[in-house]
Amino acid sequence: MSLLRKASIVTTPTAYENGKILSVKPSIVLGNELITNGDFATDSDWTLQSGWSIGDGKATFENSQGAGNLTQTSVLEVGKYYKLTFDTLETNNTTFAYSFGSGFEFISSIGPNSTHTVFGTAAGTSINLRGTSLFSGSITNVSVKEVLDSDFDFTRNSSATRVNSQGLIEDMQILSGDLVSNGDFSQEGSELLTNGDFATDSDWTKSGGATISNGMANFLTGSSKIAQSISAPTQDRVYRVEFDSNQINLSTTAVLIYGSGFYGSSNIPSVGKNILYIKTNISGGSQTNKIQLTGGSNGTLDNVSVKEVGQDWTLEPGWSIGEDKAIATGASNSNLEQVGLTISNTKKYKISFTVDNYTSGAVRPMLGAVGAVAGTYVSENGTFTETLTANNNFDRIVFRTSGSGTTLSISNISIIEITDDTNLPRIDYTGGEGHWLFEPQSTNLVTYSEDFSQWGQSGAPALTSGQLAPDGTFGATKISGTIGSSYIALAQASTTTATRTIYAKTVSGTGTAKLMSYSGNTNNLFTLTEEWQRFELTGSSAVGATSFYIDLRDNAQTLSEFIIWGAQSEELSFATSYIPTNGSQITRLADAAFGAGSSDLINSTEGVLYAEISALANENLQRWFSLSNGTTSNTVKIGLLNNTTDYRFACEVRSAAVLSAFMTYNFGAVTPTFVKVAFKYSLNDFALWVNGVEVATDTSGNTPIGLNKLSFNRADGAQTFYGKTKNLKVFTTALTDEQLAALTTI
Repeated sequence: MSLLRKASIVTTPTAYENGKILSVKPSIVLGNELITNGDFATDSDWTLQSGWSIGDGKATFENSQGAGNLTQTSVLEVGKYYKLTFDTLETNNTTFAYSFGSGFEFISSIGPNSTHTVFGTAAGTSINLRGTSLFSGSITNVSVKEVLDSDFDFTRNSSATRVNSQGLIEDMQILSGDLVSNGDFSQEGSELLTNGDFATDSDWTKSGGATISNGMANFLTGSSKIAQSISAPTQDRVYRVEFDSNQINLSTTAVLIYGSGFYGSSNIPSVGKNILYIKTNISGGSQTNKIQLTGGSNGTLDNVSVKEVGQDWTLEPGWSIGEDKAIATGASNSNLEQVGLTISNTKKYKISFTVDNYTSGAVRPMLGAVGAVAGTYVSENGTFTETLTANNNFDRIVFRTSGSGTTLSISNISIIEITDDTNLPRIDYTGGEGHWLFEPQSTNLVTYSEDFSQWGQSGAPALTSGQLAPDGTFGATKISGTIGSSYIALAQASTTTATRTIYAKTVSGTGTAKLMSYSGNTNNLFTLTEEWQRFELTGSSAVGATSFYIDLRDNAQTLSEFIIWGAQSEELSFATSYIPTNGSQITRLADAAFGAGSSDLINSTEGVLYAEISALANENLQRWFSLSNGTTSNTVKIGLLNNTTDYRFACEVRSAAVLSAFMTYNFGAVTPTFVKVAFKYSLNDFALWVNGVEVATDTSGNTPIGLNKLSFNRADGAQTFYGKTKNLKVFTTALTDEQLAALTTI
């Protein structure tokens, strides 16, 4: 039999839901039936309040007497998790309720001829089915069974970030990818022209003395023209026209796109490369679909290209497309919109966008058609984020200008669905492999972790927002200045040791930059590359921990410009996952997982507890996960008992509060990555295995009593395990040495 099949509980970083870490094995296992006469074969065993009656194999409720309960007592055990099922027969399709001992939950629009399944933790001993004052109908086949699965209860009660499988930093409350396509307006269509480099004298229609030779189009007079048929342009679409002008006296060139009417733009080009963005706009006429270039005397053109841009967006009058942006020019009550999205009623959506080149007016985001769900008007440059709740199902996002004539550009548009759920466990991919991430509470003391325009400045450094960031948005900032003369800084509260982190990269190449400087601390010159890295520095208030500097004053550095994002300072001796802030300090609460398993899945007399884990840091604290009876008196535990100088595993068994076995293994000063550790327990036979080797044994001691819980703590909620977990297994038999070696070998 394989070791996986022998395991009674297997937890890997695969699936979760709000408040739960879902184990791979076992699938839901149910206990015995706890309801008597659930099919209502007799009029017995149930307590009926007014409105209820039993007969013909069903319980029927008539609401003329108001609400009433159908109850069976002494069924549940407080704190245990149960599955309730029942069938409805005829109903009036309104509201029904149930409770596991206390606190009713409601089922809306409960229909006839259907089976209903709900889960809950018992707050009392009775099962109650409640006909509300609106409900009338009948039910049958009531069943209640204890759920004996191995899923962990999980709490954090705050938002938190992780590194997702794409390597991006992601808030756990994000439920979708980006719903908008081409939000940075960089997408280009296929080339619409042939022979745009004039390699041959073909594909173009020439008139007015225009010729093609030597890889160029030549214009002899102001009426010289070349033209080429293209795919039919669509009204209110934008095309990027690019060409090289090789003669200064090509002063009257016009670039025209014709369709069922006149489209286009004229241009007086400069020598070298010219780029035009032409928005089609029907104004009558009967021209064929073509692009036409008209030249001045003795001018030449080459490398002509026409591509559609701004795909997926619809532009009303006043809007056009530029280089990676949408441009509003004097637009009044005009829409830039994308249709074809799936925006669901009652769901929340986080919308972010960048405004540049602001001159006048304002723009705001909207969910759905104009007037449906409107955001706040923006009338300045910057990157903005707003959360809107849909009040219906919509298919579009709209950016609408004010009525006063708006001139600005907009880019980096993103819309994602988010949730208010805060007890979502984290599968983190830092290092490339997924693992459960458990961290202690921590606070980011930096009040503006991404908006560096809010930081104080000295020496006039230039800050350019809208750079691509490690979270996939355009929220990063480029800082530029003269080496040796400028810096930005933000005051922060810190009374003890603080660990600072920041993400940084070069604009191009490799170089050194001074990041996270403590005043008087020079040990903070880091090597940056074109890839994002998170840099870390720990110091104390004795060297100026109350100001966070990003410094261009150090003449030893080589970079006069670089890109930064995600500044963090926390009063810990090591860094934890990123905590975004925007105007105030933000606290991420501690992760906690507990309460998996049951006495059917955990053997008290013998077994193996196995884990593949890694510590967050060498901290001088105890971190355990345990099998227990809910107290510290009967436990089987594996723990990290690290300190600042070594990295140790410890295993402990207690039986009726008496210590039966205690073993440790020391890795030394080097902090390993993931370690495979297994602890075998049996009467007078205990063994600790690490990475394929038996490292400690004990041949004397009793085993615990009444083990029924698997938790990420020492059994009583204290000394919580903080670290990274790839695998956790429970075996109900003491494995052989050969099996333990196979289980733990890297």
